[in-house]
Amino acid sequence: MDTVSLNEDDGALHQVHSCGFGKGYEARKRSKILDFSSTPIAEISLAPPIYVHELSSQAKSRKRLKLAEIQAAICEASDVFLNGTVCGLSPSQYMNLVHRATGLPESTVQHSIHYIGDALEHISDTVQFSLPRGLCTDLIGKDAFEGTGIVSRRGDVLSVVAAGNGPGLHALWPQAVALGYRVIIKPSNSEPFTAQRLVESLSQVGLVDYVSLCCTDHKGVSTLLETTDLGIVYGGKKTVEQYAHQPNILVQGPGHSKVVVTSEVNQQSAIKHTAECVMTLGGAACVSTSVVYVDGDVEEFATKLADYFKRSEYEKHYPKASDSQIEAFKQTLNLSSSSGSFGFHTTHTDDGIIVKPYVDYSLGDSESLRHRELPFPCVSVLPLDRDNLPSQLKGSLAVSLYSTDVSVVEDVLQLSDIGNVYVGPIPTTWMSKHVPHDGYLAEFLTKARGYRIHKEWCIGEDFKSL
Repeated sequence: MDTVSLNEDDGALHQVHSCGFGKGYEARKRSKILDFSSTPIAEISLAPPIYVHELSSQAKSRKRLKLAEIQAAICEASDVFLNGTVCGLSPSQYMNLVHRATGLPESTVQHSIHYIGDALEHISDTVQFSLPRGLCTDLIGKDAFEGTGIVSRRGDVLSVVAAGNGPGLHALWPQAVALGYRVIIKPSNSEPFTAQRLVESLSQVGLVDYVSLCCTDHKGVSTLLETTDLGIVYGGKKTVEQYAHQPNILVQGPGHSKVVVTSEVNQQSAIKHTAECVMTLGGAACVSTSVVYVDGDVEEFATKLADYFKRSEYEKHYPKASDSQIEAFKQTLNLSSSSGSFGFHTTHTDDGIIVKPYVDYSLGDSESLRHRELPFPCVSVLPLDRDNLPSQLKGSLAVSLYSTDVSVVEDVLQLSDIGNVYVGPIPTTWMSKHVPHDGYLAEFLTKARGYRIHKEWCIGEDFKSL
C-alpha cells in the first residue's frame, strides 16, 4: 500500500523501527503506512545510510553458534511467530495489519503466514533437501576421517531487500540463518510487519546475533548491498536490469508464470485449473499465472474463463486496492494492446475496493502481454505455438502443463530457463518446503569444500567444539 511523509507524532499507530542484534533504533525520518482504504495503520521510521553501514559492520563480529543449535532455535521460533504476542501484536492483530497493508484476501494472508511457520518448524529438513547429498555437515566423524565434502558459505552476512506484495517470501530467508549467515532484512516500507515479527521471534529464541531488521530508504538499500557479502533483492523489471549481472546478488524479479493447455484435454476442466492458477494467493504472487497458452480457439477459451470468474462465490479470493492503485492498474492495462478484453471491473464496499480478475486475449503471440504482471488476478490468453515454446515460455518461474501430450512435456523439460515445471492439474502456485523455488537458496549461499581431518588429531578437548 501507499506511504506518506509524517511530521506529527501518532502514538496510536503500530510502530516499526530498525532493530540491530537486539538493539532498537528509532530514526527521525518517518512515514505512515496506509491501508487499502487510505487509512493510516502504522508508522515506520527509516534509518540513514550511516546506521546501515554500522549495522553491517557489527554483523561480522557477533557470537557464533553451531548449525545444529541454530536450526533447533529456528524450529522453536515457529511457535512464537504463529502463536505469540510479538512486538505488541497478537496473531490476529498481526494478520489484520498484513491484510490491510497488502489488500490480499484474509484467507491468503492466513495461508502464507502458516506456510512461514511450517517452514521454520521444518528448517533442518529443508536445508538437508537443498544441499548436495554427498556433502557432510559433521566436522568430526567417520566421513571426516576418511575425507569428504562439506558445506562452505560464500560469505558471512546476507542482506535481503524484501517486497511487500505478500508475506510468503519471508519463508525463504531463514534458510540462510540455518546455514550460519547473519541476515539483515530490509522490509518493504508498505508491509514491514512480517519481517518485524519474524526477526523478533528469532531473537526471542536465542538468535539475536543472527538477525536484524533494517528499515531504510533507497540510499540505505544501496549502502546495505554494498556492505554485505551477499544480497537477495526482490523487485520488478528495473530491479532485475540493475542487479542481474552482479554475482553476489540474487535477484527475485517478476515470475511470469504460465499455464499451457493442449487440445486433447477437457476444456472446462482446463478453465477451472487456469482460474485456480490465476486466483490463488490473490493473484499477487510471482507464481500466480499471468499468461495461459491455449492450443485452440483463444477467444472461446478467454470468454469462458471470464465467465467463470464472474461467479460470486469467488469474490472472497480477490484482493482489495486503494483508489490510487486502481488508477495505476488501469494505466498499465492501457499500455498493452490485445485482440479483446472483458473489461476491468471493481466492486466498492464499505471496507475497500475489490479488484476482480481481468482477462484479455490475443489472436497472435504478444510479447507485451507475455511480460505483463500486475498484483491482482490478471491473465492473457494467447495461442500456443508448439514450434516456438522456447520463446513463449522463456524466463517463466513456474509453468503448469495441463497436457497429456508427452512430446510437449519432453520439450518443455528441455528448456533450461524455466524455474519449476508441473504436469497435470497442479497449479503454478503449488509449493512445498522440500521443492526448490526458482532453485534452492543454498545454490546461491554455499559451495562445496573438500575436507579431511586425521582421527588422532581429534583426541584433545578443543576439537570437540567443532
